[in-house]
Amino acid sequence: MASPASGRAPGAPRGTSQPDRPLTHFAADFEFDEATTADLQRRIAAGELTSGDLVRAYLDRIEEL
Repeated sequence: MASPASGRAPGAPRGTSQPDRPLTHFAADFEFDEATTADLQRRIAAGELTSGDLVRAYLDRIEEL
């Protein structure tokens, strides 16, 4: 949500550019967006996911933003 006076999101540092498209665009593309901690723990315990995979996915998402 942009501040009317500055056009920046509340709390955004000065000089920080805003993305060209809303952040909601990225939410649909992110596999773990709706995952709970319990979901992730279950997948790791079942061998479907490693902690390294999870960290890499989050780092990749941060890079996209």
